[in-house]
Amino acid sequence: AVVCQPDGRTRPVLFDGFPLLPSSVCVSIDGGELLVGREAAHSARVYPERFEPYPKRRIDDGTVLLGTEEYPVAQLIAAVLGRVRAEVVRMMGGEPGSVVLTHPAAWGGRRRAVLLDAARRAGLEGPELLGPVADRVLERCAAVGMGVAFQGEPAYPARLAGTEDAPPLLFYRGEVGPPRRRVA
Repeated sequence: AVVCQPDGRTRPVLFDGFPLLPSSVCVSIDGGELLVGREAAHSARVYPERFEPYPKRRIDDGTVLLGTEEYPVAQLIAAVLGRVRAEVVRMMGGEPGSVVLTHPAAWGGRRRAVLLDAARRAGLEGPELLGPVADRVLERCAAVGMGVAFQGEPAYPARLAGTEDAPPLLFYRGEVGPPRRRVA
């Protein structure tokens, strides 16, 4: 997450001293709270059945079973967005003037609706969804003969699909094959 100052400068939002917030969630032992990020990952060591490491990957599932309860995917994503919102409010001393959320270009209207529902649940009113930029990337890549494969599509290499650090999209020319090694 990044905060854009009125003068145009940008500042990264820090979560526990880091500029990245893992999107994982874990239900607290009393079931009253969704823990987010590193706190969720830490709790998962003791309560793995209450843990979801990647809520956005479950966006098509509708609900996710954590412990003994089902939670709407929008609620899980909202917990993460709520943590971001709380940190931004703390940094800025108030609510942000506007919010921009990004999403994969391959997300259709239903997935974007879940993201907007999550934003509303997190107290982020009227966010702008930034998907058209990704569409322009697709157009530019096609213009220069490059393909783009999104996770979950048949063109995306199966060997990458389940890895934790797999890129959400892959740029390639020709057929997608094994990676080439660079020789320095």
